[in-house]
Amino acid sequence: MGAKKDSIVFVVDGLRAGASRFERSEIASIQIWLRAGAVFDQSYTLGTAHFLEHMVFQHVDEETKSKIAQTIESMGGMTNGWTSHDFMVFHATVPKDFLQDALYAMLKTIFEVKISEDVLERERGVILQEIAREQENFAGLCVKIALEARFKGHPYGRRVLGTRETVGKICKSDLLAFHKARFTAENAVVYVTANYDPTEIEKKIRKALAHVRIQRGGDMERLPTACGALRAGERLFLRAPSKETYFALVYPCPGLLSHSTPAVDAFSAILGETSGSILERWRLDKGLVNGIYSHSHSALLGGALIVTGSTPPDKAFLALDSLSSCLQEALTMPVSEAELAVVREDSYTSLLRVEETAQGIASRRAHELLIGRPNFVASYLRRLSALKPDDIKILAQSRMQRKRPVLAVVGSEEVGKGDESPFFRQHIFVTREEPRVKRFDVDGAVMFYCQDKSHPTVAVVLDFKGGLERETVENNGVHALLARLWLCGARGQSAHLLRKQFASIAASIDTQAGMSHVSASLDAPAGNLLLGMSLLAQCILEPNLAEHDLRREADYLCDVVKSRQDNPVSLLVREAVASLFQNDPYGLDPAGSPKFLKNATQEDVRKALEALLDRKTLTIAVVGDVDPLETVGFFASMVPSGTGATAKDMTNTTSGVKLNVGGAFSQSHIALIWRGVSKYDTRRLSLNVVATTLDMMSGPLFRSLRDEAGIAYSVGASNVCLDRGGYFLIRASVRSGQEEKALWLMRRTIEELLEGKQDGVINLAIGKRSLAGAYAVAFQKKIAIASWMAQNHGTFLGADGFIGIGERILGLEERRILEDVVQILSSEPNIVVLEPHEVLNAQGSV
Repeated sequence: MGAKKDSIVFVVDGLRAGASRFERSEIASIQIWLRAGAVFDQSYTLGTAHFLEHMVFQHVDEETKSKIAQTIESMGGMTNGWTSHDFMVFHATVPKDFLQDALYAMLKTIFEVKISEDVLERERGVILQEIAREQENFAGLCVKIALEARFKGHPYGRRVLGTRETVGKICKSDLLAFHKARFTAENAVVYVTANYDPTEIEKKIRKALAHVRIQRGGDMERLPTACGALRAGERLFLRAPSKETYFALVYPCPGLLSHSTPAVDAFSAILGETSGSILERWRLDKGLVNGIYSHSHSALLGGALIVTGSTPPDKAFLALDSLSSCLQEALTMPVSEAELAVVREDSYTSLLRVEETAQGIASRRAHELLIGRPNFVASYLRRLSALKPDDIKILAQSRMQRKRPVLAVVGSEEVGKGDESPFFRQHIFVTREEPRVKRFDVDGAVMFYCQDKSHPTVAVVLDFKGGLERETVENNGVHALLARLWLCGARGQSAHLLRKQFASIAASIDTQAGMSHVSASLDAPAGNLLLGMSLLAQCILEPNLAEHDLRREADYLCDVVKSRQDNPVSLLVREAVASLFQNDPYGLDPAGSPKFLKNATQEDVRKALEALLDRKTLTIAVVGDVDPLETVGFFASMVPSGTGATAKDMTNTTSGVKLNVGGAFSQSHIALIWRGVSKYDTRRLSLNVVATTLDMMSGPLFRSLRDEAGIAYSVGASNVCLDRGGYFLIRASVRSGQEEKALWLMRRTIEELLEGKQDGVINLAIGKRSLAGAYAVAFQKKIAIASWMAQNHGTFLGADGFIGIGERILGLEERRILEDVVQILSSEPNIVVLEPHEVLNAQGSV
């Protein structure tokens, strides 16, 4: 008898399908990929593919009278979709016991979609708002403009969403014609990953497909390759009311399936993706930009190497001029074997992180099947491993040296009008053991360890009490500044050298300053953890705190505060939280006060570090298969035991405030915020369920504002629980002029939910399943488990509360949930409205 296969591929009436066993979780991931992207749109109805994706989610099942999102969420799962130039993808994650029903519901909705005229018109308004939201994301808009110029004359040079004019013309017959041509068996792939034998999954897929009508044949249009010479050297400037200047450079490159793509990807990684990259060193040395990175964009028919970033407007010309010199040097300097080794290790570790989740495996394999390369990733990694430094120079560097890049700039002031700048002149898994959490006391610090042998990586979180609640108006931002300086060199070693060492061991690091804590995290292959922790310990305990680094990072945080106008949702949440906590540290700006940051000294940061490094407030969380005391216990013993800083005992909140803020927005953004509860309050889970219910695509807030009224594209809800209190917030982005109606609908939605009628109880039951499913998905990643342990020990949930959290949530009674939240959500909320005083048009101009 042969060994059991972990995965299989098969064909059902022309449709390709696959199945893989995934034993780390009791969830199932469904991926349905279609070769039905925006490249197949007609030029006069751009946006048809994306519009059709929306209509699939608006389809109402004749038997259940529900939409697909509601159906999947009622199973405790989640679903979504996306459209790119090449593909349209629908995916769902559900508890594995619901796999058969979810498969049938997904396939029937996608391939037998029904389109009604009234829903179409309502959804048209929603998509127009999505286009407006795209105009508000200046960084993303800048990259889109540059890519449109690079691919001008090819379908890749058109926007996936379409334009206001083309979306306004799309009718039912256009959508049905596209569906008939592209939603065929030959253009589709179904892939499922679950904790079943693959042959059992195959049976479920075949059974579901037997009851769904899928067309054969259809439009097999062949599209031209986007050749590398298209539109090289074009320069574009878009005036927008942004607080920062955004730039994007695009070099033409070959498509995904080209043999030279691994070389281009490797060069992009060395240039600006890995820690210690060329562009990162340039940023740290020059201090001219707030952020910069590179990315290799590999679509099927053509690609691009993108360098993108942002800079204060007064530094824009100098930044682009200096960047030109940096790129010219990067294109001519030799690549070392050590740099290439880092790229290989990082690529392998990236694959490990993808394969940590069922969704990651299913998505990758569905993509491979649809492009006709079942072992594409393995082949790609082999080609990458075989690369030599000279190969990269020949295949990537010399290719880009011969072509001037497309340049796009978005900002309030034009830069580089002439040719005076040189920039313009040239240019496989085992069964998971049931996790058990162990606690260790290490010289006063607390350590939690969860052994997990299922995957060869380890996640560590180091958590200190700190953040906003230990700041004042006078030193607001000192912890955010410290968290950034932790990664700017230590023990006299430069940031570049430290980051290069992290990159050489494929370690992912992060530091954060929150409202109640300051933390650092490390994710690395198990064999590299000891070295990774030694390096991280140097950063935290002995940072350089150099004056030039301090000034650069302080300026960056000032620009974050200033550029919040460029991100309306972020600005909305910031204004709402500040309105609620007017007399409390929680109301301070997470990025800091520019007044303090501009005058911050090394002594200010040293005092903050000294107060923070208190062993009695340190929590260490480790998830993986290591000896926790041997690998990270040494860190706790190195942290001093002091008095530390203290937080206030009370949480001051102000209710009943209404705040209107004007700006250059394309739509209005509204938030209602209530005082919530601390993370120690047992009502926390009930509030989480309500927030999830309101946040769902099938939830009452989404239905009320989008499906019924058609005035909102984006809605959301969140429940944030901190050490001394918290907040509950709902928000919506709505058409200008509909603010009062939206406010009324948002209030009515809350009131109807609290009334406890049958519809509300049903919504809460779905919300419970959705929240439980979200936790199941999140806890596939070890870093999520480590974060839970660090943040929840000492609360009623406990460090090991992630075990069985789904069952605990599902066991909550809907009536008890309403009793827990009614007092909080019946109180008068604060209201914040961001209104367009200047309106952006479709081209991004005011």
